[in-house]
Amino acid sequence: MRNKILQTFLFFVFTQFTFAQEDLSLESTKQESKCYSPDYLKMQFAGYIGFVSFGAGYSWWKDKAQSDLIYGYVPEYRGNARIHTFTQKNSFRLINFNKPAYEFFMFTGFSVSFEPGQHSYVKLPDKYPDGYYSPNSIYATLFWGSKLMFDIGEKYYFDFIETYFEINTLADYVFYNLIAGEDRSPIIFSFALGLNFFFPDQ
Repeated sequence: MRNKILQTFLFFVFTQFTFAQEDLSLESTKQESKCYSPDYLKMQFAGYIGFVSFGAGYSWWKDKAQSDLIYGYVPEYRGNARIHTFTQKNSFRLINFNKPAYEFFMFTGFSVSFEPGQHSYVKLPDKYPDGYYSPNSIYATLFWGSKLMFDIGEKYYFDFIETYFEINTLADYVFYNLIAGEDRSPIIFSFALGLNFFFPDQ
């Protein structure tokens, strides 16, 4: 059962990147090999995908959307156990403001994460009563935020640097708050900071 769910998750991840690559190939006349190279490298702090996380991603839909594949890590002193997380993340522009030296925009999106290990589970262990806990090995995150992109003129091997700030919540938290009625909890949000380093166009 666990293997089937993991296969489904990986299929979803690589389907997203296939769409991104097809969109890129339609918008440009770059060499075929470029379609398989990421547009940027990513580094993020917090945000339910790891205490620190690293990955790569693609811009598509005329740069209105981004899709990332990310590895996240939580050290033992932060999570009472070493936690490894694999995440497929998607963000979409809402409003943007262009200036000669920078670009500012608001965005929203979602991510799907897989957390292997002894402290997570796809199916609730028999030792817990039905409905006591929700499976936590695969989970979704919703987020909103803002980004600021700087043109650095291909310095340090990169063309642009994008900084961003996010407000995050787990989809499970939203669901449980909707059915909780008057017992809703306001403590369902987290924050994240990140950087995207864009490669020059080839």
